Amino acid sequence: MGRRRPRGPRGDAVGALPEAIAALSQTLPAGPSPEIFRRAKFDRPEAAPALWQLLFRVLSPLPDDGASASPASPAQVHLVKSALRSQGYPRRALAQLPEDGSQGSRELLLALAWLLARGPLLEQLLAQTRVRLGDEIPVCECEALASAGPLPPRREADGPVDIRHLQWLMGKLRFQWRNLITSQQEQCALLGK
Repeated sequence: MGRRRPRGPRGDAVGALPEAIAALSQTLPAGPSPEIFRRAKFDRPEAAPALWQLLFRVLSPLPDDGASASPASPAQVHLVKSALRSQGYPRRALAQLPEDGSQGSRELLLALAWLLARGPLLEQLLAQTRVRLGDEIPVCECEALASAGPLPPRREADGPVDIRHLQWLMGKLRFQWRNLITSQQEQCALLGK
């Protein structure tokens, strides 16, 4: 038999985690699939190049013009390491990762979580790609993000959607992320006792 998940407030937070990761994956620029995040949790080397690329896109001061170097190139790895060090990332394990970008997926996942918890990263990314209110953009997976359950396969939008709907989804994601962090802090406090 498999593990049973607890019910109640903690069980609801655990059930919302896959939904939050899927929404985060779609929100981040060239975000990796939720499977990459799962593999990184177990420090699988095949997840490392995608996470190096993601952190490079998030931390790079240059606008993304569509032309990028190969994933996890030594220059990208060096830029990610120096950008995180300059922002005060506290773990030295990141600096000890190899320059070829082939390892360290768990450490990269921790660095991404640190960036998300430290500041308004999602708001900054939204501001970079912001459109004025009233402008219409194609629907990405807004219905899939708003509904519970597994995400359907990608499909093209039938019509435009207002940016206010995307802002509502960002608020929902932020709320779920804060609930998850709060429940993890409570669990750590209980384990510490």
